[in-house]
Amino acid sequence: LERFDEAEDAFRKAIELDPKFALPWYNLGILLKDLERFEEAEDAYRKAIELDPKDTDPWYNLGHLFLRNLGRFGDAENAYWKAIELDPKDTNPWNTLGILRRDFQKDRSRARLCFEKGLEIDSNDPFLLMNLGWLFKAEGDAAKSEDRLRRSLESFIEEIDQKKVPDDRELAYALDLALQLKDAENAQKCFELASHRASHFWASSKLLGALFCYHLVHQDAEKAEAWMGVKASLKGFFEMFEQIQQLYNLAGFRPEVVEEARNLVGELLDAPPELTERFKDVPIAEEFLVAYRRFAEGKSRGLGDPGDLPYLFNK
Repeated sequence: LERFDEAEDAFRKAIELDPKFALPWYNLGILLKDLERFEEAEDAYRKAIELDPKDTDPWYNLGHLFLRNLGRFGDAENAYWKAIELDPKDTNPWNTLGILRRDFQKDRSRARLCFEKGLEIDSNDPFLLMNLGWLFKAEGDAAKSEDRLRRSLESFIEEIDQKKVPDDRELAYALDLALQLKDAENAQKCFELASHRASHFWASSKLLGALFCYHLVHQDAEKAEAWMGVKASLKGFFEMFEQIQQLYNLAGFRPEVVEEARNLVGELLDAPPELTERFKDVPIAEEFLVAYRRFAEGKSRGLGDPGDLPYLFNK
């Protein structure tokens, strides 16, 4: 319903009625983050932690805030470690810590350890399998990459089949993987479900990006309109970075889209102010974009190009 003012008033009223109850502070933090009031969100999460220091959720979401919105990677790592310490059986912090190490610390060895550690807890976690599969693809290990990605897709499909309204992120990643693995049956299934969700519910830029990738692969008439929708949906520099990765990854599996994907990645890397002036998160530093610029300039064919390894990873 997007009645954000009423939601904020309700959380603050709950805090006023019981100042020592942590949950309203945590929920307020989520709301403030969604409203792009990032410093206030940090304060709310920290208050929730102060009131209930054993709850993992505020630590995990604080790590997300540091990683995705504030560009404070050291603080993000510390928050994820604290979440792991409080709940060693939760796979989510291992996955996001692995992403942090892969994409922003550029350390593939320690990223792999995070994904593998999470898989020791849940061997079928689709997010961990997917991120490990993409890491193997970047390193040139096609067999291990395909194995992890196929297992990830199977887990996503199983999750999707169990839900009346499939999760936005699960649908987006399942469609991405089906396109990358050239699994036409699951690609069509996920495309239809994602299209229905996008037309009846809120859809993230990630889901709209996956739908666009389907149109790109199939070269259909909706492609141009879908791309406009993706750009309009972007809420920040981090989401734009994820869209760049989405196109770069797809190109590594589908040579037929490389040229168009290069042009679109270049368009995002050099996005005009009218697209980015509304963004309130911290811009992605150029050091993390070098491999994608190589791709846009025609020096790379996408994920798995051996020439990109020195630019994706330092270790």
